[in-house]
Amino acid sequence: PSAFADTEGNEGGTEEDGAGRLQQVFPATDFHSLSGIGTITQFALRPNGPHTTPFQCNYPSIRIALSTTSVEVGNLRLTFANNIGADEVVVLNATNYSLSSQNLGPAGGPKEFDIIYTFETPFEYDPSQGNLLLEMSFRSEGEMSWDFVSPGMGTQFVGNYDPDASIAAFSTGGYVGQFTVVPEPATITLFTMAGLVGA
Repeated sequence: PSAFADTEGNEGGTEEDGAGRLQQVFPATDFHSLSGIGTITQFALRPNGPHTTPFQCNYPSIRIALSTTSVEVGNLRLTFANNIGADEVVVLNATNYSLSSQNLGPAGGPKEFDIIYTFETPFEYDPSQGNLLLEMSFRSEGEMSWDFVSPGMGTQFVGNYDPDASIAAFSTGGYVGQFTVVPEPATITLFTMAGLVGA
């Protein structure tokens, strides 16, 4: 995943309006620069490289949760509840939550990670205890652009276009994203939130 910190993903897109529930697992090994427990305070995406203009997206409702899970990349179960760890924390639960991007960066990408989800409640993560699972349920209005990688490139997500679904309907590749961890030994760049935001 760190290979995409300064490299554009091989896919991407821009869409308007959407809704869904998704889960994505990030290997504990991606947090190799973290010694011991780290506090995750935010998550960010970057626009698709070919996208050329700033944009804004509003979420009438959005819920993001993090947990530690034993499920490995490529083995996410279709029943959402079966992937969630016992230490799950709802890090963001909001209405009328707005995001925007100035679409900064070279033409063709990679762009800056300026689509920022700031958590209301941080998550204490210890990579020695398992992988990191991110879950999001949302309804969105407006434009969203994302950098994306195809299946088989070290990331997987399961999702459904119904934010209230209990069973995933599909699986695909993932967004390239970034977690902010305190203490922050280095920026941790990961595949993230695959395939549903703004879909």
